[in-house]
Amino acid sequence: MERQSERRHLLLIAHGAALMLVGMLCGFVFTFYLLGEIGLSPIPIAWSVEIPGSERGWRAAHLGNILNGLMIVAIAAALGRVRLSEAAERWVFASLLVTGWGNAAFYLFGNLAPNRGLSLGTNRLGEGNVFGALAYVPAIAAAVCVIVALILVLRAALSDARRLAA
Repeated sequence: MERQSERRHLLLIAHGAALMLVGMLCGFVFTFYLLGEIGLSPIPIAWSVEIPGSERGWRAAHLGNILNGLMIVAIAAALGRVRLSEAAERWVFASLLVTGWGNAAFYLFGNLAPNRGLSLGTNRLGEGNVFGALAYVPAIAAAVCVIVALILVLRAALSDARRLAA
């Protein structure tokens, strides 16, 4: 049991690092979007390109993926300090994976959706399309999963703190 728990913690750290890497790569896309070209100064080669999305969307993809990765790494580290049941720890593990990668999908596909992936159908921002659905569904799953995971960790931490105070 202990070995599986440690394995889950390490896998969360790996996924958190991977999400931070995705966020850093999105930083390049953000830069290329702003410049309207793919190129790295001072290298004298650049290709004009029209990257879909918005400044706001690529900034969110850059920073959001980094922050989701950091959250997952932080919770993975905290899981070594709190007492969760095996079932609760498995739920937290799966929920954090859904959260991180679901939000990563939201940032990417929301940039390609006229409605920004904020609903399945048309909303005041634009029409719904397949990209909107590919953004919205994982984002909703991520929102539910992270709330439950955080409640489980919060309850366990408070319970452990009360136990130590007694």
